[in-house]
Amino acid sequence: MAEGRITMLMQDVINKVKEISEISGYISVVRKPFFSLAGRLTIMIPFFQEIRDVTKHASRNLYEAMTSLLDHLEATKKLLQQGSKGSKIYVVLEREEIMREYETVVAELEEDLRRICFEKLDVSDEVKEQADLVLRQFDRARGKQFDTSADDDLYEDLLFLYHKGSNGVLDPEVFNGVVETLGLTKATALEQESVALSEIVIARGGDRVENIEKMFMVLKHIKDFLHTNNQSVDSSSGDGYVYVRQGIANVINYDNEVIPNEFLCPISLQLMQDPVVISTGQTFERLSIQTWIQAGNGTCPTTRQFLTNTTLIPNYALRDLIVEWCKTNRILDAPKGVSTIAYSCNPVERKFIGIYIRQLECVEHNGHQRKGAGEIYQLTKRNAQIREAIGEAGAIPSLIKALQTTDPETQGYAMSALLNLSICPRNKRRIVEAGAIPKIIDAMNSGSMKVCEDGATILFSLSETDEIRFLIGSHEGIRPLVFLLREGSERGQKDAATALFSLCLIPCNIARAVKFGVVPVLIARLLKGYSPLKDDALALLDMMVSHRDVKLVLLKESPTQRLIQLLLEGSRKNQENAASILLQLSVEDPKYLDEAQRFRIVNYLMYVECFGSEEGKRKANLLLQRVTTCMHAMERKRARIEPDCEASTSRSKPRHRDGPN
Repeated sequence: MAEGRITMLMQDVINKVKEISEISGYISVVRKPFFSLAGRLTIMIPFFQEIRDVTKHASRNLYEAMTSLLDHLEATKKLLQQGSKGSKIYVVLEREEIMREYETVVAELEEDLRRICFEKLDVSDEVKEQADLVLRQFDRARGKQFDTSADDDLYEDLLFLYHKGSNGVLDPEVFNGVVETLGLTKATALEQESVALSEIVIARGGDRVENIEKMFMVLKHIKDFLHTNNQSVDSSSGDGYVYVRQGIANVINYDNEVIPNEFLCPISLQLMQDPVVISTGQTFERLSIQTWIQAGNGTCPTTRQFLTNTTLIPNYALRDLIVEWCKTNRILDAPKGVSTIAYSCNPVERKFIGIYIRQLECVEHNGHQRKGAGEIYQLTKRNAQIREAIGEAGAIPSLIKALQTTDPETQGYAMSALLNLSICPRNKRRIVEAGAIPKIIDAMNSGSMKVCEDGATILFSLSETDEIRFLIGSHEGIRPLVFLLREGSERGQKDAATALFSLCLIPCNIARAVKFGVVPVLIARLLKGYSPLKDDALALLDMMVSHRDVKLVLLKESPTQRLIQLLLEGSRKNQENAASILLQLSVEDPKYLDEAQRFRIVNYLMYVECFGSEEGKRKANLLLQRVTTCMHAMERKRARIEPDCEASTSRSKPRHRDGPN
């Protein structure tokens, strides 16, 4: 064997054992055997390290044993993770199956370790004795029956709910004991349990999930019990969601100073430190709105409008106003990382702005133009007053001209400066009136990926009206956005998706996006095992699917199975989007439901009806009605066909005449 291969293999084994040793928090039903197994493997780390350090040439037997051991360590890790982070309901109800898996991995690990000839290895006697001790422990553990009587009551109570469902009446005190023992008293724990059960379904590929469906119902009974008995499942509210308090006065006294209402987060009612804008246009403290969204809410907390995407855009202008107000009123809770000193553009800075603009206009000298663009870009990062002053000084037309340069560095500075300037509302108008849109799009098509990413953000910032959206679309601004969505970095893809979402609010731009191939790109993001763009891609498809061109491409590409999977494994917003897309496709082509039924869509829709958001439940119910209608129509059709077939068969039978006697 090559010298380096056994060293690398041994390091992989050591790393895997270390990963196993870090697993903790086992469910009580499996805590003792799982903890003991992890401990026995951890003891072996010095042994494996010494083999790695002293063994330069491994025999085939050692190499094969270590390779097999690595595979079985991975299986062990998955089993222990199931006992730590997996579904608690599943572990309790399926404890016998899990213990059989435990016995299997113990036997496999012992066999691999015995294949290693310790006496032939050049390792210390101390390490050999340690390995021999572990082997004896493995031998004793094989077939050992662990006492689980302490968890029998929990098992019996859960089994009662599993079989009886809502028809079973469990004593509230017993029910409360079940909830506390399982640790399912908080909204986050309930959500994690739901996700863990969903992962089991996904891992099984939709097969043998009847018992998991019953476990989902057990979880639903637990949720219903907590709500019925008014037990708080979260520190913020009874159902695990943060609600905006109603009837609050529009100002709050803050050390005898009145905070303007627009400086307060509508959720926390605290002075905002990091204000961000959501897709409906409202501003919130970043942490508060992130908590709201992560809790599964798909609407704006104040207007109750549905969020078209979950992008959070920093509200720099408001942040500057808060800083100024804090400085004026000597408030210490100013946004962190921002100076509390009021800042305005002084005459010296205005003079330098003029100098940089003149340098920017020196197109015959690339060095001067590059320096001017770079200096202006640096100034745009300072504050809103500087950005306003740069716009007033007439820098925007010069920056637009710099976009057409062949020098990539100058072009990059110019695009980044325009991006920062577009934060200011008056500068947005100046950029559009200066005819920047076609030049920005040309630079996106010809420039670097960074230029394309900045250009996408500018197009989103500018696309506030249908008139500008149409202007961007007519200049083929959709083309580079689709390219960025397909080829860009993670940040670039998100920027492109956000811009496309805004632009496709008018139907003609949806048709243009379809022309440039946006639908297959979005489908590819959905089909990818892990894609940070999954949420954005699904929301964008949902918004576009009402357009017939999009429906036709979706029916042709047929991502049906993935859309149905998202009904189970996706977030609540994913469920809403997926159900909406499936509903639109079934309206466009009723035969589409035949394909959907092959992937057990009814079971997945029933899951959304139980655990989805209100909007998700509504859409799932509408789709279920269509599926049911389709199934009844097929049954009636078969019922009509069968008598006709029988009549046709009887008419086709030959009549036998009696012959002469």
